[in-house]
Amino acid sequence: MLKQLAAKAAGVGSDIDGRIIETWQHFHDLLDPMQVIVPFAVDLLNALPENPPVAARRAFGRVITTIKAMAVLHQAQRKTNETGQLIAEYADYAMAYQLIETSFAESLKDESEITESRVEIIETEKRITPGALAKKAGISSPAISQWIESTIEKGLVTWCDENGEVFDEKSALTTAKHSGKAYVRIVTGKSLPTPYELTGDPRWDKEGDLSALYDLHLGAEGPVDEGWVNWKLRLITSNNEEEGEVVESCGLADEFPDKTMTH
Repeated sequence: MLKQLAAKAAGVGSDIDGRIIETWQHFHDLLDPMQVIVPFAVDLLNALPENPPVAARRAFGRVITTIKAMAVLHQAQRKTNETGQLIAEYADYAMAYQLIETSFAESLKDESEITESRVEIIETEKRITPGALAKKAGISSPAISQWIESTIEKGLVTWCDENGEVFDEKSALTTAKHSGKAYVRIVTGKSLPTPYELTGDPRWDKEGDLSALYDLHLGAEGPVDEGWVNWKLRLITSNNEEEGEVVESCGLADEFPDKTMTH
């Protein structure tokens, strides 16, 4: 992706066929402004760490907005409720996930260099007692205890036993702390859940058919595959009565087979 951007900026490499661009512009003009609901928004929120940083709370709003944008782009394939609102689907989240997962993960990080260095120690050790962490960080035990509690509130680390298991009850944690057997470890799954994690549907796993169908190919290097661009346009306009107008008006009828692609 970066190589492609650099090549385009330098005036080398191939651009997308102008007819393709015109087709997409025409497609955009055919979209209707619509209100969108996201039925799985609460499930998505519950999958995130508790008490995330303020930046992550703002970023969550952008996640929802991106899901809604994907639904509007695919409005020809989406259902509406009794009030005419468009209903977003997991496919919309799958595409939004590819676009914003990395930036959302960044919003969960603490920008403090001190926090970053201590987190690196924990990551290296896998799990570590507060006393051992204090020694490696070169600070007092009370100071590291205060840092641990504040970092737990941010959802970056958690208490665990010597096997890395989170304590089920507060009494067990209290006992472990008194006996010196309470450890801290990095919280896994700190970013957005994958579509598979959110749905539990194996079709959304890495090798699943739905995962392949809605792969945006953002990590691909080299020139954009125009065949894929055409295919994607056909995908999002299928079931649209004005599809023929989009394709024929830009002279791309030969690029699209008569067979309607569905998901």
